[in-house]
Amino acid sequence: MSNHKWNDPAKRCTKVFIPVSAKLIIVFVSIVIVVFILFNVLSMGMVTGDLAQNAEENNVLFNNRSAVEIENRLNNVRRGIFFLLDIILETENDIPTKEASGVFFDSYSTVAAVIVPGIIELFNERFLQTRGINPNRIVSWVSRETDSIEKAHEGQPVIANISVAFGTSLLAMFYPWQQNGSESAVIILFSPEEINDVFINGSYRSFLVNGAGDVLAHTDPRMIQNNANMSDHPLVLAFEHTGERNLRTIYTFEDKKYFGAGKKLSLGDVIVATSVEYEKSMSRTVTGMDRNKYLIISVVCVAAVLFWFFSKTITRPLKKIMDALSQMENGQLQVEIQKTFPDEIGLLSEKICNLGKSLVKREKFFDNYINFINDLQSEKGKEIKGKIEKPIEKPKETVEKKQPDNSAKSRKKNRKSKKTGSS
Repeated sequence: MSNHKWNDPAKRCTKVFIPVSAKLIIVFVSIVIVVFILFNVLSMGMVTGDLAQNAEENNVLFNNRSAVEIENRLNNVRRGIFFLLDIILETENDIPTKEASGVFFDSYSTVAAVIVPGIIELFNERFLQTRGINPNRIVSWVSRETDSIEKAHEGQPVIANISVAFGTSLLAMFYPWQQNGSESAVIILFSPEEINDVFINGSYRSFLVNGAGDVLAHTDPRMIQNNANMSDHPLVLAFEHTGERNLRTIYTFEDKKYFGAGKKLSLGDVIVATSVEYEKSMSRTVTGMDRNKYLIISVVCVAAVLFWFFSKTITRPLKKIMDALSQMENGQLQVEIQKTFPDEIGLLSEKICNLGKSLVKREKFFDNYINFINDLQSEKGKEIKGKIEKPIEKPKETVEKKQPDNSAKSRKKNRKSKKTGSS
């Protein structure tokens, strides 16, 4: 036999270890938490995928726009310079040349100098004065750039970062130019501000590099001033490996994950690349998850309070039922339980009251029956006792006169008795 405490009435618990209300709250809150967690995980999974795709598409779109804008600006400068050179070569007077160059440098204030080796040398004096550059330094530098000039003669444009040579942010573009049917080269010195303004965007990191990996423009101006080289950057290496002119990828650089996109321009194999940090682009997802955490906590708290009040509609009637059963256990069978709601608990209360009334009726019936039996037994006992105590009449003795027995047998018997007496 089991020795469980519930089997022994003396050891039976009279207090509830975990109330029904607490169980209901725990179950309901657990369900709410599980549902919200599943909803959060599933929704964030789908939202994360969509955000990642949108972030990558936006990065590619921004890079393509930047590439088109940079190419348009460089071509605009090139066309303006070619037009200026045509005007200068058509006039032999120095005065129209100075006037034309003055108008040009007023329109293109970021251009420092325009040089056709051995033919034309035009300088933006205002620009050079503000940067502290002597025109003779430019002429001397041009004389040393024979390789780049030779490539331009062969029809291959070259763009280089010459910031270190002049101590200020400055770029040089060597571009093919024909003069009277002969191939020549135009050297254009200009500030990277002309193209660096395209990269002004807080979310994206963009840069412009030439075929050697030298930085021509960057969202960080220090990279231009220091003539940094990014030939080992994952995006630049990806262009070298694939040989494509358009690229999109996801890469890791300096322990951070990035969406990357790049486009190669037609001017000197220049690459425009843009990247955005993965975590920053997905920050809206993280923010959404944080908001969902607070939402879960708020909903759980409100649900727990509401469910606590709701549980009282169950526990209070149950407590009344328990009190009524305790009264019945102590002998008070007829109990009254106030009904609260016409639900199962209310029906149970009514049934318990009816049970008590039925037990009272049965108890009265048994009491009457027992009394009846006792009365019968009492009357029967009295009857028996009366019979016992009544004197018993002795039966009357009948004296019968002995008649003489004249039979031979009796005579013989008498003789024997006489002989016995005489002896």
